[in-house]
Amino acid sequence: MRFWLQWFGDSVSARRSLSVFSSLLVFPSLYWLCWELFTSVPVGWVALALIAVSPLHILYAQEAREYSLWTFTTVLSSAVLLHAMRVQTKLSWGMYAVTVILGLYTFSFSAFMIFGHGIYVLAMPGETHLIS
Repeated sequence: MRFWLQWFGDSVSARRSLSVFSSLLVFPSLYWLCWELFTSVPVGWVALALIAVSPLHILYAQEAREYSLWTFTTVLSSAVLLHAMRVQTKLSWGMYAVTVILGLYTFSFSAFMIFGHGIYVLAMPGETHLIS
């Protein structure tokens, strides 16, 4: 928020614009997450329609708080995790680490998301999902 306010000034609209911007970034991230999960275009569009009319998402986009940024980092890190599990490259796992660090920097409750991601990776059947 500090860097954002240095660039855009210290006004109420500048403070809220970070939440608006990060809430708009949820849309492409959610579409990518749906693509990684279902590989279906209609599922992605339905998910976008649902989040676009979600009262909670709209409320978080209007507040000068970190919740919309936390939503963005959570959805993005989930999509990056699925991508990393699929392609198995060091770059993709590095991108996952960066999104997790951003999530932890945004809100400390992201540790619960990391715990859930770990359970998901360990529970997936088949080969191990670690870099060899």
